[in-house]
Amino acid sequence: MRIITKFSATLVAGICGILIVNGIYAYDREVRFFANDMSLDHRVLGQAVVAMVEKTWSQQGKAAAMQVPHAIDQSGRHLSLSIIDPATDGAWQAIPPETRERLAARQPVVTRDSSFQQSLLPIAGPGDERIVLEVREPVAEERAFALGSMARTAVVTLAMMALCGVLTFVIGLWWMDRPIRALCDGARRIGAGDLSGEVHLPGNNELSRLADEINAMCRSLAQARLKVAAETESRIAALEQLRQADRLATVGRLAAGVAHELGTPLNVVWEIGRMIARGEITGAELVENAAAIATQSERMTGIIRQLLDFAQPRVAVKAPTDLVALARQTLHFVGKLAQKRCVRLEIVAREAEAVVEVDAAQLQQVLTNLVVNAIHATPAGGRIEIDLARQEATAPDDQDGVARVWRRIDVRDTGGGIDEQHRQRLFEPFFTTKDVGEGTGLGLSVSLGIVKEHGGWISVASTPGVGSCFSVYLPSREASGEERVNRCAAAS
Repeated sequence: MRIITKFSATLVAGICGILIVNGIYAYDREVRFFANDMSLDHRVLGQAVVAMVEKTWSQQGKAAAMQVPHAIDQSGRHLSLSIIDPATDGAWQAIPPETRERLAARQPVVTRDSSFQQSLLPIAGPGDERIVLEVREPVAEERAFALGSMARTAVVTLAMMALCGVLTFVIGLWWMDRPIRALCDGARRIGAGDLSGEVHLPGNNELSRLADEINAMCRSLAQARLKVAAETESRIAALEQLRQADRLATVGRLAAGVAHELGTPLNVVWEIGRMIARGEITGAELVENAAAIATQSERMTGIIRQLLDFAQPRVAVKAPTDLVALARQTLHFVGKLAQKRCVRLEIVAREAEAVVEVDAAQLQQVLTNLVVNAIHATPAGGRIEIDLARQEATAPDDQDGVARVWRRIDVRDTGGGIDEQHRQRLFEPFFTTKDVGEGTGLGLSVSLGIVKEHGGWISVASTPGVGSCFSVYLPSREASGEERVNRCAAAS
């Protein structure tokens, strides 16, 4: 509607401007036409009267000649004739000097003001005497006619403006508003994600061609959406395969510790079973030893179940999780591997609990990867520390880049550190500095992907010869100081 209104207003203004200019030009042309026609009449009539005056002057004298204009019947005329005598008439002094000079040079002079048009014709008498014939005619009727013509032009202009405004508005509604509304509805559907409907505009104009291009774009977007969906599914499947491969590799690295963990209860069960088979245990001792077998079997079942839960793939399910409890469980899980390498594990919990919305199994995979990597990098007698803290920080640009409260998990070791060249490639898939059989190079890449999916990131600080610290940042449910200030300001 706005375009149509502007278009109609512009067209009407243009037509109005043209008609106004034409009216002004017509008015000026009519005024000039009447002036020229009046001048011609004055010249014809004046020449005849001048001839009569000159003849009378030569035959009857000056006094008779000056009475000639009065003798002419002027009752049916709109003009008046009179004689101006420069010698005796005071009207001669009222004539401007320039006009008097031209009359002295025997040149006729025509003047015009708002009331009259005046023609002054010099008449030469005997000797050097001269008189001037004045022909005067009022211009009131002429101006009335010109003003009437302008009024008629104004009426025609207003009528044409109204007609053109109505026609352009109606035609604009039919030819522009309806197609534009259809295009807007189509664009709105596309913006909402509906690519099935097409915009149908009949004809072969610019708007119909635009509708055809929009329909072609919809078809291309629909194909691109299917392609992106297929690629996304493939990518998700590939990521899950990488995570599963890393999980199984971690299970392999923990196998030695798990075997040692299962060895003790298996030996107990084996020895008690042999003693029962030989009949060495009877009576009340048999019941006690059976209870011992059940206890050791339950212990082994728990270890195996924990290992299987870690190894098997599963769908990510976020739920409130206590990071302190999860960190303790992870250290218990890798404890035997640390004992085998003579590395001490410690946990620093600055709060009794730290609850965040995460997938516990995936986050445990991240912590297990980081702790196992720290164990491999730490020499015998070294220490690995898990520090849980709360921190206000600004996320990197590839995240939301907003300052907020984060839960930070630091995995700090006293190993040999990482040089700058290797640090830049830490999170590349399949990049590893470990010996063959100790790692696949997937752990850190998979861990970074999991943390990013949870809305966080991983940072690395390392000093060669001193140790490294991997910090995992996870979104907290708490508001930062700036957010609290903004909320208070909004509430007030």
